[in-house]
Amino acid sequence: MTWIHEFDYSYHPTAIERSRAHRWLARGKARVTHEKYGSVILPSSSKLTALENAAEFWKCDIGELFGTAKVERVPDDAGPVRRPKEFYRSEPA
Repeated sequence: MTWIHEFDYSYHPTAIERSRAHRWLARGKARVTHEKYGSVILPSSSKLTALENAAEFWKCDIGELFGTAKVERVPDDAGPVRRPKEFYRSEPA
């Protein structure tokens, strides 16, 4: 017997966008430091999301950061976080 299923994958891009927005709009802060890329303070809810954001920010493969990058939580007053421009609020004119 052959099973043939037709799946609707139209929800997939929106799920990816929603997941990305959730990562970049997290309330916590983490400093990710790497010997090749430097150091940056990013929003994060866990060490994994901090590494995902750092890989996207530095435009590198996340595999490069595993085991070589140092992730540490920083206090809220440690400085501004860096985000892609689409996640900054635009001021009304």
